[in-house]
Amino acid sequence: FTIQIDDRTGLYSVADMTVTLANHDKEFSKLMAQYFLKNQWVQIFISFHQDPDNWKTKLMALVVDDHWMEGPFFKVKLKDLTNKYFKMKVPQNMITLDDYPHAHEGAVTQRMPDALGLNVLQEDPPGAMEALYIDTRAGVWQYLALGASGNILTVYSDGNIMTEGALNDYTISFGVGGITLINFTSDQGNNKITFDCEGYSYPDWNSPNGYVQNPIYIIAFFLSFIMQMPLNFLDLVAWDELAQDFEDEGLGEVGRLPIQNEGSAETILMELLRTYKVKLWLTKDGKLR
Repeated sequence: FTIQIDDRTGLYSVADMTVTLANHDKEFSKLMAQYFLKNQWVQIFISFHQDPDNWKTKLMALVVDDHWMEGPFFKVKLKDLTNKYFKMKVPQNMITLDDYPHAHEGAVTQRMPDALGLNVLQEDPPGAMEALYIDTRAGVWQYLALGASGNILTVYSDGNIMTEGALNDYTISFGVGGITLINFTSDQGNNKITFDCEGYSYPDWNSPNGYVQNPIYIIAFFLSFIMQMPLNFLDLVAWDELAQDFEDEGLGEVGRLPIQNEGSAETILMELLRTYKVKLWLTKDGKLR
């Protein structure tokens, strides 16, 4: 198999591998009746029969994509650990009538927006992101701003700045799962509701401003919490070192990532890597760095 960095995208790529094992004694057939193999991690080593176990050389960690019996052989198809994450669509959470029975028809099936870094747009019309109208009932007039907890800075209704406060135009609240909500005190009709915000926070990766801004940590957050890749997939020491390099260059607060509509996780990740001129690599332990 091969592993390489794609110079065009900045993403690493690992060729698929199929391993063929003898099953003459039906031992693998017995094991498959007892254990679930798909999506399990597999470590690949080089080792010689006469050498002690601690002499083996670790090459790669892969994941079982499929397995099957073929005559007297047991075959296993292996892929890189992150394959299923790169191929997904993000944001993952969607507005549905089951969850939001009073949602405006224009919001149904839309993805819940996500934001990292400082997202501010002063152009005409203003507002870096658009909120989704999830409860049209009189007296509720509720909009979903973000799929997790962020800090709303300014809200606009058809380009007109709104004033925060229970006795003014709107209030901010947080719903189930930490979603960020804008609650209007009057009906905004068919107005387009936009807003500026400070994105998500993670204590270990926050800038002094209290939310994630370092470009390296924005990529790490995207992988771990938006793509929902397990945190132990990342070589955190290497990520911290690179983030410090950005900090030392005065670039620790320049990162941002607004995700308004459904998109390919791989494409968004590729754009982040190209924007900040970094590349991903998969270590022998199966960790991204």
